[in-house]
Amino acid sequence: MEADQLTRDAQHALRRTMEKYTMSCRLILCSESLSRIIEPLRSRCMVVRVAAPTDEEIRDVCMSVAEKVRLTVPDPVLEQIVTKSRGNLRRALLSMEAVKRKGVPIKDNEQVPEPEWEIYLRETADMMIKKQSNETVLAVRERLYELLSRCIQPKVIFAYLLHYLIKRCPPSAILETVEMAALYEHRLTRGQKAIIHLEAFVVAFMDIYLSAVSSKAMEK
Repeated sequence: MEADQLTRDAQHALRRTMEKYTMSCRLILCSESLSRIIEPLRSRCMVVRVAAPTDEEIRDVCMSVAEKVRLTVPDPVLEQIVTKSRGNLRRALLSMEAVKRKGVPIKDNEQVPEPEWEIYLRETADMMIKKQSNETVLAVRERLYELLSRCIQPKVIFAYLLHYLIKRCPPSAILETVEMAALYEHRLTRGQKAIIHLEAFVVAFMDIYLSAVSSKAMEK
Protein backbone atom coordinates (compact mmCIF):
# COMPACT_ATOMS: atom_id res chain seq x y z
CA MET A 1 0.00 0.00 0.00
CA GLU A 2 1.13 3.61 -0.62
CA ALA A 3 1.36 4.62 3.01
CA ASP A 4 2.40 8.21 2.33
CA GLN A 5 -0.97 8.83 0.67
CA LEU A 6 -2.86 8.06 3.89
CA THR A 7 -4.20 10.96 5.94
CA ARG A 8 -2.73 11.56 9.40
CA ASP A 9 -5.84 10.11 11.05
CA ALA A 10 -5.60 7.01 8.86
CA GLN A 11 -1.92 6.62 9.74
CA HIS A 12 -2.71 6.82 13.45
CA ALA A 13 -5.43 4.19 12.97
CA LEU A 14 -2.95 2.00 11.10
CA ARG A 15 -0.46 2.38 13.95
CA ARG A 16 -3.05 1.20 16.47
CA THR A 17 -3.93 -1.76 14.24
CA MET A 18 -0.26 -2.73 13.98
CA GLU A 19 0.12 -2.59 17.76
CA LYS A 20 -3.00 -4.71 18.31
CA TYR A 21 -2.12 -7.46 15.84
CA THR A 22 1.68 -7.35 16.05
CA MET A 23 1.85 -11.01 17.14
CA SER A 24 -0.29 -12.38 14.31
CA CYS A 25 0.53 -10.36 11.19
CA ARG A 26 3.12 -8.23 9.45
CA LEU A 27 2.44 -5.33 7.08
CA ILE A 28 4.60 -4.12 4.19
CA LEU A 29 4.12 -0.38 3.62
CA CYS A 30 5.34 1.22 0.39
CA SER A 31 6.11 4.93 0.32
CA GLU A 32 7.83 7.37 -2.01
CA SER A 33 8.58 9.84 0.79
CA LEU A 34 9.25 9.23 4.48
CA SER A 35 8.52 12.87 5.33
CA ARG A 36 4.80 12.21 4.90
CA ILE A 37 4.82 9.29 7.35
CA ILE A 38 4.11 10.19 10.98
CA GLU A 39 6.91 9.45 13.44
CA PRO A 40 4.92 6.96 15.61
CA LEU A 41 4.23 4.83 12.54
CA ARG A 42 7.76 5.19 11.19
CA SER A 43 9.30 4.08 14.50
CA ARG A 44 7.38 0.80 14.36
CA CYS A 45 8.74 -0.16 10.96
CA MET A 46 12.07 -1.31 9.60
CA VAL A 47 12.94 1.09 6.78
CA VAL A 48 14.31 -0.46 3.59
CA ARG A 49 15.27 1.98 0.85
CA VAL A 50 14.97 0.66 -2.71
CA ALA A 51 16.72 2.54 -5.49
CA ALA A 52 14.89 3.40 -8.69
CA PRO A 53 15.53 0.93 -11.53
CA THR A 54 18.31 1.74 -13.97
CA ASP A 55 17.68 2.32 -17.68
CA GLU A 56 19.03 -1.15 -18.41
CA GLU A 57 16.66 -2.75 -15.90
CA ILE A 58 13.69 -0.86 -17.33
CA ARG A 59 14.70 -1.94 -20.84
CA ASP A 60 14.93 -5.59 -19.75
CA VAL A 61 11.50 -5.52 -18.07
CA CYS A 62 9.87 -3.87 -21.10
CA MET A 63 11.42 -6.45 -23.43
CA SER A 64 10.28 -9.27 -21.14
CA VAL A 65 6.70 -7.96 -21.02
CA ALA A 66 6.65 -7.40 -24.78
CA GLU A 67 7.83 -10.96 -25.35
CA LYS A 68 5.12 -12.39 -23.09
CA VAL A 69 2.34 -10.54 -24.94
CA ARG A 70 3.97 -11.28 -28.32
CA LEU A 71 4.61 -7.63 -29.13
CA THR A 72 7.57 -6.50 -31.23
CA VAL A 73 8.92 -3.13 -30.09
CA PRO A 74 11.59 -1.60 -32.39
CA ASP A 75 14.80 -0.52 -30.67
CA PRO A 76 14.34 3.23 -31.43
CA VAL A 77 10.87 3.15 -29.85
CA LEU A 78 12.14 1.18 -26.86
CA GLU A 79 14.88 3.77 -26.32
CA GLN A 80 12.25 6.52 -26.36
CA ILE A 81 10.21 4.67 -23.76
CA VAL A 82 13.22 4.17 -21.48
CA THR A 83 14.38 7.79 -21.82
CA LYS A 84 10.96 9.31 -21.20
CA SER A 85 10.27 7.05 -18.22
CA ARG A 86 12.98 8.83 -16.18
CA GLY A 87 13.48 5.84 -13.91
CA ASN A 88 9.76 5.14 -13.45
CA LEU A 89 8.99 1.55 -14.43
CA ARG A 90 5.22 2.02 -14.21
CA ARG A 91 5.44 4.96 -16.60
CA ALA A 92 7.55 2.91 -19.03
CA LEU A 93 5.00 0.08 -19.16
CA LEU A 94 2.11 2.51 -19.61
CA SER A 95 4.00 4.24 -22.44
CA MET A 96 4.54 0.90 -24.15
CA GLU A 97 0.82 0.16 -23.83
CA ALA A 98 0.01 3.60 -25.31
CA VAL A 99 2.28 2.92 -28.29
CA LYS A 100 0.65 -0.47 -28.84
CA ARG A 101 -2.82 1.10 -28.87
CA LYS A 102 -1.76 3.42 -31.71
CA GLY A 103 -1.44 0.40 -33.96
CA VAL A 104 0.37 -2.90 -34.48
CA PRO A 105 2.93 -3.58 -35.87
CA ILE A 106 4.81 -0.68 -34.29
CA LYS A 107 6.83 1.38 -36.77
CA ASP A 108 10.50 2.22 -36.24
CA ASN A 109 9.74 5.97 -36.34
CA GLU A 110 6.72 5.79 -34.02
CA GLN A 111 6.67 8.58 -31.44
CA VAL A 112 5.89 7.72 -27.83
CA PRO A 113 2.88 9.88 -26.83
CA GLU A 114 3.32 12.30 -23.95
CA PRO A 115 0.56 12.51 -21.31
CA GLU A 116 -1.71 15.50 -21.86
CA TRP A 117 -1.34 16.68 -18.28
CA GLU A 118 2.44 16.94 -18.73
CA ILE A 119 1.99 19.09 -21.83
CA TYR A 120 -0.52 21.19 -19.86
CA LEU A 121 1.99 21.65 -17.02
CA ARG A 122 4.77 22.61 -19.42
CA GLU A 123 2.50 25.24 -20.98
CA THR A 124 1.67 26.48 -17.47
CA ALA A 125 5.38 26.85 -16.68
CA ASP A 126 5.85 28.77 -19.94
CA MET A 127 3.11 31.19 -18.86
CA MET A 128 4.90 31.83 -15.56
CA ILE A 129 8.19 32.48 -17.35
CA LYS A 130 6.68 34.69 -20.05
CA LYS A 131 4.88 37.19 -17.83
CA GLN A 132 4.76 37.87 -14.10
CA SER A 133 1.49 39.61 -13.25
CA ASN A 134 -1.77 39.26 -11.33
CA GLU A 135 -3.47 38.14 -14.54
CA THR A 136 -0.94 35.34 -14.94
CA VAL A 137 -1.48 34.20 -11.35
CA LEU A 138 -5.24 33.98 -11.94
CA ALA A 139 -4.75 32.10 -15.21
CA VAL A 140 -2.29 29.67 -13.61
CA ARG A 141 -4.67 29.13 -10.69
CA GLU A 142 -7.42 28.05 -13.10
CA ARG A 143 -5.03 25.62 -14.78
CA LEU A 144 -3.99 24.17 -11.42
CA TYR A 145 -7.65 23.71 -10.47
CA GLU A 146 -8.13 21.87 -13.76
CA LEU A 147 -5.22 19.52 -13.03
CA LEU A 148 -6.43 18.81 -9.49
CA SER A 149 -9.95 18.11 -10.77
CA ARG A 150 -8.41 15.51 -13.12
CA CYS A 151 -6.91 13.74 -10.09
CA ILE A 152 -3.31 14.78 -10.78
CA GLN A 153 -1.68 14.62 -7.36
CA PRO A 154 -0.36 17.91 -5.91
CA LYS A 155 3.10 16.42 -5.27
CA VAL A 156 3.29 15.42 -8.95
CA ILE A 157 2.30 18.94 -10.00
CA PHE A 158 5.04 20.36 -7.76
CA ALA A 159 7.67 17.98 -9.13
CA TYR A 160 6.93 18.49 -12.82
CA LEU A 161 6.34 22.23 -12.52
CA LEU A 162 9.70 22.61 -10.78
CA HIS A 163 11.35 20.42 -13.43
CA TYR A 164 10.13 22.66 -16.24
CA LEU A 165 10.76 25.96 -14.41
CA ILE A 166 14.41 25.37 -13.49
CA LYS A 167 15.13 24.56 -17.13
CA ARG A 168 14.03 28.06 -18.10
CA CYS A 169 15.00 30.31 -15.21
CA PRO A 170 18.41 32.03 -14.75
CA PRO A 171 21.08 30.00 -12.88
CA SER A 172 21.03 32.53 -10.04
CA ALA A 173 17.37 31.76 -9.36
CA ILE A 174 17.54 27.95 -9.38
CA LEU A 175 18.58 27.40 -5.75
CA GLU A 176 15.94 29.72 -4.31
CA THR A 177 13.29 28.21 -6.60
CA VAL A 178 14.10 24.69 -5.37
CA GLU A 179 14.02 25.90 -1.75
CA MET A 180 10.59 27.48 -2.25
CA ALA A 181 9.25 24.33 -3.91
CA ALA A 182 10.51 22.22 -0.99
CA LEU A 183 9.01 24.64 1.53
CA TYR A 184 5.53 24.73 0.02
CA GLU A 185 5.48 21.01 -0.73
CA HIS A 186 6.30 20.38 2.93
CA ARG A 187 3.51 22.73 4.00
CA LEU A 188 1.22 20.85 1.64
CA THR A 189 1.70 17.68 3.69
CA ARG A 190 0.56 19.55 6.81
CA GLY A 191 -2.34 21.42 5.20
CA GLN A 192 -5.64 20.50 3.62
CA LYS A 193 -6.16 22.62 0.48
CA ALA A 194 -3.49 21.89 -2.12
CA ILE A 195 -4.39 24.88 -4.31
CA ILE A 196 -3.32 27.33 -1.56
CA HIS A 197 0.23 25.95 -1.41
CA LEU A 198 0.53 25.52 -5.17
CA GLU A 199 -0.56 29.11 -5.77
CA ALA A 200 1.80 30.36 -3.05
CA PHE A 201 4.69 28.64 -4.84
CA VAL A 202 3.62 30.18 -8.16
CA VAL A 203 3.67 33.69 -6.65
CA ALA A 204 6.99 33.04 -4.90
CA PHE A 205 8.59 31.80 -8.13
CA MET A 206 7.39 34.81 -10.11
CA ASP A 207 8.95 37.11 -7.51
CA ILE A 208 12.23 35.16 -7.58
CA TYR A 209 12.32 35.08 -11.37
CA LEU A 210 11.52 38.78 -11.73
CA SER A 211 14.23 39.73 -9.23
CA ALA A 212 16.80 37.54 -10.99
CA VAL A 213 15.98 38.96 -14.42
CA SER A 214 16.03 42.55 -13.11
CA SER A 215 19.41 42.02 -11.42
CA LYS A 216 20.84 40.54 -14.60
CA ALA A 217 19.58 43.51 -16.63
CA MET A 218 21.14 45.99 -14.18
CA GLU A 219 24.52 44.24 -14.42
CA LYS A 220 24.54 44.84 -18.16
